[in-house]
Amino acid sequence: MPKLAVLEKIKGFVGREELVKETFVLAITTVIAAVLNYGFFFVMARSLNTETYGIFYTLISFTYIFGVVFETARVVISKYATKFKVKNENGKIKYLFLRALRKMFLLGGLALIFFILISPLIAGFLKINVWYIILTGVFIFISIFMYVGWGLLQGLRKFNSLGLNILIGAILKFGFGVLFVIIGWNIAGILGAFILGTTAGLVILLLQVNKIIKSKIKKIETKEIYKYSVPVLTGLVLITLMYIVDVLLAKRFFSPEIAGYYSGISTLAKMLFFCSIAVTRVMFPIVSEKHEKGERHRRLLYKSLVVVLIISLIFLVAYTLFPQSVVKIILGQKFNVDVLLGGGEYIPFYHTIKYLAVAMMFLALSYTLAFYKWSIQKKKFVIWIALALVSEVVLLYLFHKNLLQFLWVMIIVNASLFAVMLFNLKRYDDQKNKNNKRNIHIQR
Repeated sequence: MPKLAVLEKIKGFVGREELVKETFVLAITTVIAAVLNYGFFFVMARSLNTETYGIFYTLISFTYIFGVVFETARVVISKYATKFKVKNENGKIKYLFLRALRKMFLLGGLALIFFILISPLIAGFLKINVWYIILTGVFIFISIFMYVGWGLLQGLRKFNSLGLNILIGAILKFGFGVLFVIIGWNIAGILGAFILGTTAGLVILLLQVNKIIKSKIKKIETKEIYKYSVPVLTGLVLITLMYIVDVLLAKRFFSPEIAGYYSGISTLAKMLFFCSIAVTRVMFPIVSEKHEKGERHRRLLYKSLVVVLIISLIFLVAYTLFPQSVVKIILGQKFNVDVLLGGGEYIPFYHTIKYLAVAMMFLALSYTLAFYKWSIQKKKFVIWIALALVSEVVLLYLFHKNLLQFLWVMIIVNASLFAVMLFNLKRYDDQKNKNNKRNIHIQR
């Protein structure tokens, strides 16, 4: 009976709580897609020679640079799609969607033309076939529209459709990519697979938002939208730099061998961060909707933080109890080595994974707080992320005697950022309560 009672409570909780239900649906599809995406990198690392894989990874790095702009478009579209959804204004949602597509087509088209024009220079500098650069530009151009569409689905809270779209794209990229490499097309085949998978996902997405497209269009004022997008773009740039700057500095301070091992740690640790993003993507439109309706939403933040923490702990348990197996299975036997610390001391490489995973856990929690604040139109907190980034760079420059010291800096900075953002949220609540009491007193 006690066991059944516990199961009934869990079932009741899942059944009632929208965040848990919708996070679960999106999380499952997102995790599977993430596994396929990460799996593709690992398959390519084993299938391609070192030089060819290096070219592939360099080309994909271009997408990370543009990814910040894409993610900003996704967040902004999601926010305002939710706002119009609350009032059942499908015509405004259609205008928002089509205007975003048109703007992205113009800006993306100009960027693609510029990218093609300078591709010979990039190819010469990186010693890469110029057609690879052009294909990468085409892939980036098509990806812009996918992010706009994902933002729309997210804002409309169509998480099943969003998860399905992300999953189908990942399956097609993986399947075509592996097939084309087997055929012998290598880099051109991989980029072609990415273009095919993204295009197919875009076609499916247009079918998924068919109801909005058929709506009668209603024009909206976009000045507020542009104003909202600036702090979001700034914050996302800063957060992106926070989870890539350590890799760049590791290459600066450590030997090529240690830097290579650190890249492996980073790949594994970031799996924790990216899997937790599914929670944020569900929380954001739900909180935005409640904020627009004037309903309470703080409880959703706390639940989101708990779910992110649970996801993080699952990874931490695996990295703490089975680090050697994780490294061997995912990264391969060549990473199963000892690394040198200061004073001639060696430790197993896999021993360091849990440290960076802890740092990524705190960054994921801060990321969740950031999106919560954006969902309720708060912007000033971005300054704390900027200060954290500056502190991270300065401290890593000062303390990099060995790999563990380097990792402890990451943990301390990310934990401090989360603590400050959480404290700042509490201070905002205290000030809000104080203002409410003052207003009540005046009314009396």
